[in-house]
Order: sequence, then structure tokens, then C-alpha cells
Amino acid sequence: MATNEERLAASAAWLRANKDKANTPEFNRVAQVYKTLRTAPVTQAATQAGAQMPTPQQPSMLQNLADGASGIAGNFAGGAVDAILTLPGAVNDLMLMGVDQVAQQFGAKPMTAEQFAQNPFGAETTRGMLRDYVGPEILGPEAKTTAEKYARRVGEFVGPGAAFAPLNAMRPVLTASVAGGVGSRAAQDAFPDSALAPVLGGLAGGFAPSAISAARNARVPTAGMNVETAKLAQQMIDEGIDILPGQVGSKAAKIAYDAVSKLPFMGDKARQAQAKQFNSAIARTFGEQADSITPEVMTRAKDRIGKMFNEVFDNNTINADKQLLDDLADVQLRATNNLTDAQANDVGKMISTILNEFNKGGGTMKGRVYSAFTNKGGALQNLTSSADPNIKFYAGKVRDVIDDAFTRFASADDVAKLGTAKTQYRAMKTIQDLVPKAADGNISPALLLGKVMSNDKNMAYSGGGKLGTLARGGQRFLKEVGGSQTPERTAIYGALGAAGGGTAWMAPQVIAPAAAVWGGSKLIKSLLESKKLGARMVAGALRRANGNVRKFDPKVMAAQAARGSAPGSIGVAGRGQSLERRPPLALPRPE
Repeated sequence: MATNEERLAASAAWLRANKDKANTPEFNRVAQVYKTLRTAPVTQAATQAGAQMPTPQQPSMLQNLADGASGIAGNFAGGAVDAILTLPGAVNDLMLMGVDQVAQQFGAKPMTAEQFAQNPFGAETTRGMLRDYVGPEILGPEAKTTAEKYARRVGEFVGPGAAFAPLNAMRPVLTASVAGGVGSRAAQDAFPDSALAPVLGGLAGGFAPSAISAARNARVPTAGMNVETAKLAQQMIDEGIDILPGQVGSKAAKIAYDAVSKLPFMGDKARQAQAKQFNSAIARTFGEQADSITPEVMTRAKDRIGKMFNEVFDNNTINADKQLLDDLADVQLRATNNLTDAQANDVGKMISTILNEFNKGGGTMKGRVYSAFTNKGGALQNLTSSADPNIKFYAGKVRDVIDDAFTRFASADDVAKLGTAKTQYRAMKTIQDLVPKAADGNISPALLLGKVMSNDKNMAYSGGGKLGTLARGGQRFLKEVGGSQTPERTAIYGALGAAGGGTAWMAPQVIAPAAAVWGGSKLIKSLLESKKLGARMVAGALRRANGNVRKFDPKVMAAQAARGSAPGSIGVAGRGQSLERRPPLALPRPE
């Protein structure tokens, strides 16, 4: 059985260990036991102690987490308030330190940490006034754990950083403040005997985010791409086609890329993959999934698109409603008033033929008949292709009227299907003459543009749709550079002794230098084939063209970092480490 002395010692130890629970019922009960044990007779104290001494309980994990979070939050807030309110005093302390250093040069004794702490205008005096007149809780709890010490130091940097930061720079300033606080505390822990370490650590940490931002936002070379080139390159990337740095650079860069690609043992995987991507994008314009355009692919597309047309035309008919008749009459009237008799007669015959078909069908026209009129070789299609521009214009108006009528009576799904079928059919017909010339099913980027232009007379205005984009992108970026013996190629091949052809480059006396040049060329080729770099170059060119580039401005970055880290560092340096009773910073005396 424990003695009264043992119970007295146990209760005193419990009170010391749990002083943060002051004023709680449990703490007051143990304090009363302690008081009773010290003042009551031995027997009475023993009885009371045995009856009232609480059984120590281990706190739960949840309670530990809550206490830890509370301590961290309290120290962060206390550090922020401490730094803001004592910053003027810290500046005064810094000035006093400077005076002390000057005085030492004239033989005065160095000031002690206690003397600095007693500076009537210093940070420590301000803290004392805050504790006395406001309350000790304003500066937060005492930092005990490592996490709490870091939280307090971060708060010391964040507080003044946020106080001095404009709203439009709050985010980078707070980032610099947090990094500065962490850097300051880490430096102090690493060099506990150095008064300068936490100051320099805070400054270094505060400037670290700016340095990282500068590295991330460094200007990527764009090879002088203008906005139109960059937009076209981005459209190709959006279609799943990699655009390589060696294809968007200057002509010399393109020739160099083409030349090193043709050196022995260099490989051609990037271009082969790009060719598949290009063909796959072309195939998608007429509804197919394929990475090479072969006769089998074309036949499959033709059958599928033809089936789409037939399904739409079999499912729908056109009614000769009042709007259709009025629209045809309006076209006839304008043609009669504006054309010669012969021209107006041709247009009138076409309208009469259409109306006769409606009469045959009892006021309706089947979709198949409509298709026969409007498809290639049909009467209306032939008239819209007339060499006479006046007849062509009014024939087009008739076509618009009958197309509008079909759309009016067809279901929405069939209208959409017909539009898709027409688009895919035009794309398929555009490339059909290139397929027999396509080695291994690879459509030539150099030939595609000409075909698109010849099949779309309005390409100058419409751009040619998706196939036109692919054609222009293929012409701009993917086709091989012409010429086989340019100076650039000659220089590169000459370095390997291969300019003259044959096997001269395999001579023993050139193998070693050839291997070195080959290795360098391999490295250059890898850089010029970097898909990520190519995409970044294009994105960078677009940002600059739109005036939205994030430029690294050293003055702006320095100002933001200073607002976040300098006030905290001033506070750490200005208090002269007085809180931890370390000697003030001692500068070396001049010789």
C-alpha cells in the first residue's frame, strides 16, 4: 500500500504533467488532493488520498489527434499575431544590433541577449506588454513538439507577409511565407548555434517558390512560329497527330532533322507512328477506323455510306405543301424577270419536271426519287453544274427549295444521318484517286492538299473542313523536305565520310570519329522528335500570340518573395534569438 509521501509525489507529478488541463474538474480534484496531503494529518490525508486520488487514464488516439491539431493551430495563429504586432519592435532591435556592432568597434562591450530583450522599444518588450495588458493567450500556447515549433515559425512568416501583400499577389506571397517559415525553422534545427541560420533559411525558403516557378515557366523556344502556324499545328495535335520539334522549326532545322533521320541505323519509328496517326485521322473523316488507307478500307466505307443513304431515302417522302409550291413559284418568277428567255426556260423546265414527279406520286415524292434528282448525274445536279453562271445560280435555288422540303418532312435522326453520310461521302471521293498511289496504305501528305483543293472550290473561304485541315497540316509539317544534296545534308553526311555514297564511312580510319558524330546526331534526332517538346512549343506560341504568356519577371518574383519572407526574417533576426537566450549575432571585427 502506497504511503502518503508517495501519493503526494504522485499527485504533484500528475499536476506538472497535466498543467494544460488547468481549471478542469479533474485537475481541480487532483489539486485538492495534493493540498489535503500537504496540510492534513497523516492518517486523515492517507484516508482522503486513498479515496480521492484519481486513477491515471491514457488519452485516446482521437484525443491525441485533437490535442495535436489544437496545438499546431494555436501556435500558428499565435506566431502570426506575435510577428505582426512585434514587427516594429523587431526592426528597432535590428537597429540596436547595428549600433551595438558599431560601438564594439570603438571598444564597447557587446550587449547580452538579456539586454536586447530589455530594449524598451524592442520586440520582447512588446510581447511583455501584450501578455500583461491583453493576456498570455494572445500569443498562443508554448510550442512543445516539433510540429508546433514549425507551425509557430510558419505563422511568424505568414502573418506579416499577408499583412503587407496586395490582394492580387496574395497567393504567391503566402506560398513564399510558408516556404520561408519552414526554411527558417529547418535551418535553425540544422545549425542551432548559428543566429544567422534561421534568417538565411527563411530568405532562401521564401525565394524557393519563385525559383521553381521561373524554371517551370521558362520560355520554350517556338522556332518563330506565327499564330496561324501554331493554330494549324494545334489542330493536328487535336486530331491525334504528333507534331515534332524538327517539323515546326526553321527550314534549316527541318533539313537537319530530315538529314539525321536518314543516317545509318537511326531508325524511323517516329515518322512511321506519325504516318499511322495521319492516315487514321483521314480515315475518320469518312467514318472508318484504320491506320492505313487500303482498297479494302475504301470498299468497306463505300458500302457503309451507301447503306446510310438508302436507309434515309427509303424511310422518308416529301409532301408538296404550300411552302414548297410557293418557294418554287418564287424562284420561277425571279428567273423570268432576271434571265433571258432561254435561260429562264431551262430553269422552268426543271421546276416543271419536279412538279410532275409530285403529281405522279399523288402530291408526294419518295426519297429515292429525290435522291435521283440531286445525286451526281441527276437532272437537278447537272443543272447546278451548268457552265452558265446565271442558270447555275437559279438551279441552286431550286435545289435549296427541295432540300429544305426533305429536311422539313424527314425525322431529325434521318436528317442528321443524311448530313453525316454526305460529309463522309465527299471525303471518301476526295481521296479515292490517292489510294492506288499510297505505298503501304499511307496517303501522301504532299498530294492530299491538291486533291482537296480540286474537289472543294470554296476551300479558300471554308477551309475545306477537317480534311482540309489535315491536308494543310500535312503539307506544312509532314511532307519530306525536298532536295537530296543540300549543304546541310552534305555537312552531316561528310562528318561520317558518307557524302560520296558507297561504304567510305566504314573505313577503319573514320570509324571512331564517325561513331562520335553518329552519337551526337542520335541525340539531336531524339530532341527533334520529342512529342512533349513539340506540344509545348506549339502551346507556347499560342500563348504568346494571345498575349497570355506567363513571363518570368525577376522584379515581380523578388517583390512577391520579399513580401512573404523578408518580414518574417526581420522578426527572427530582430529579436536577437532572445526567446531562446542565444547570443546576438557577432560580426567579425575589421583587421
